[in-house]
Amino acid sequence: MIKNELLLMKMTLLMTFGLAAFALGLSQPQSQAQDITPPFLVSATSLDGTSVSLCFSEAMNRSDLGNPFTYSVEDEFGPADYDFVSIRPGDGAVVLHMLGAVSSPFTVTIQSSGLSDRAGNPLPLGASVTGMVSSAGWTLADVGGSSPAGSLFSCFPGQLDMDAGGRNIGETADQFTYLHRSRTNNFDVQVRVDGLLNVGHPTAKAGLHIRQSLDAGSPFFMVYVTPINGSNYIELRFRYEPGQDPWYYLARPPVNQFPIWLRVKRTGRTLTSYFSREGQNWAQVGGPENMAQLPAVSLVGLGTVSHINGVATTAEYRDFGDTLLHPDAQFTITRQPTNATLEGRAIIFL
Repeated sequence: MIKNELLLMKMTLLMTFGLAAFALGLSQPQSQAQDITPPFLVSATSLDGTSVSLCFSEAMNRSDLGNPFTYSVEDEFGPADYDFVSIRPGDGAVVLHMLGAVSSPFTVTIQSSGLSDRAGNPLPLGASVTGMVSSAGWTLADVGGSSPAGSLFSCFPGQLDMDAGGRNIGETADQFTYLHRSRTNNFDVQVRVDGLLNVGHPTAKAGLHIRQSLDAGSPFFMVYVTPINGSNYIELRFRYEPGQDPWYYLARPPVNQFPIWLRVKRTGRTLTSYFSREGQNWAQVGGPENMAQLPAVSLVGLGTVSHINGVATTAEYRDFGDTLLHPDAQFTITRQPTNATLEGRAIIFL
């Protein structure tokens, strides 16, 4: 009996000390491979020439990341000056806000030895990358004196992040940031909205915006999303006449989750808007509208507003361009048509 009790005590002590040792082993820091790979420059891009997006291979140490003396920009006309540097979320990219428009090609060079990644690996002094300004002819405008000034960011083709303030797109005058270009006659455009960040108002807006002019009270046609954690709807809004209160439809599909695809098609004076949750099946938003005040040459682009002038929100746009309803379709023309339009790989006979 005594032997059994002693054996039981030994087993209890062994289990107690064993579990304690196991727990101590778990609490010890695990060895991790040290990061010894230096960062490098990935890309430099500009959508409209007024700002340059500079992207790194990884998150960087913030100490010198926003220092305006860290970078130099040069284009075919020589050194190009910039006003200030803004750091993008995640510390993996910056935007250089130019004092004058930069032209293609341009080169960004690192001129500080203090720039490093979070592990302390330095980016070599003199490292450089060459970039191009988009040839699409975009113009960024702060309609109605929107504040802060709008800015653009892009690290790779198809990506476009827009920072914008502004009071609203509505009432009798608008105040928002607008990236646009001119389009003539009919068009069919779409964009994928991946999210709205830094939202301070439930009706912040991001979407496709068609406009007569940059006047604050100009006629317009816009389909847009609002934040999921805000109003959470997709809406069509439009102004028929200059200085008029806009109209909108009460039927508003919910956003619920991003991404959301938006689309606007113009046929003559009639504009129709759509949305999609996967980019292939489209549902109409509101009804077709006869926008008689829109001229043959109108402004087409992306509109973003934070709904709090002086405070910026960020809209994440992707793959803005013409709609290809059947991008993989193949056509066989057996005879030359006299007047036909085929939707697919932009094969058009007129």
